[in-house]
Amino acid sequence: MNILEKEIEEIIAKADLELLERSGLKLRLNTIIQPNLSPYGIADLICYEANKDLSTGITTLYLQVIEIKKEKIDIYTLLQASKYAKALRAIMSDKRFDEFKIVTEILLVGKKIDYSNNFIDLVEFIDNVSVFTYSIDMTDGIKFTKYIAPPLNNNICPFLKNLLYPELVMNSLIG
Repeated sequence: MNILEKEIEEIIAKADLELLERSGLKLRLNTIIQPNLSPYGIADLICYEANKDLSTGITTLYLQVIEIKKEKIDIYTLLQASKYAKALRAIMSDKRFDEFKIVTEILLVGKKIDYSNNFIDLVEFIDNVSVFTYSIDMTDGIKFTKYIAPPLNNNICPFLKNLLYPELVMNSLIG
């Protein structure tokens, strides 16, 4: 099934949050479609939610930058979303937001992931960045799958094995 990027955006923006979460994508409570973040550009979606911790009195403002690609998610998708996250940081630097704790997430959504370079390795290394692929089925509708890094294999180089398993180093020194 062929779908436009704008249609994916509308599906995400207008869908019931519980339904989206069941289909694999957890978004914050409020959504802004195509916000103009001049001079940084126009983001696809910004989601946000504020939660106050009654025990500490601290309010956390959760921000999500959602960048959608019709086809492939790649390094340029991450760079584009990072630009919008930077714009949000600039906006939040205003003194009116001083009492808030700000948490920013980047969600990259596309049909497939570009594995031709080390883009996905970079994403795995960066906190608060998640990659989702979507699939569309006439029966089940749209479904989102979060990318999860495969486990490391057992053929780790000796240097890394020593770092990851310090008991092996200690045993070799003692024994």
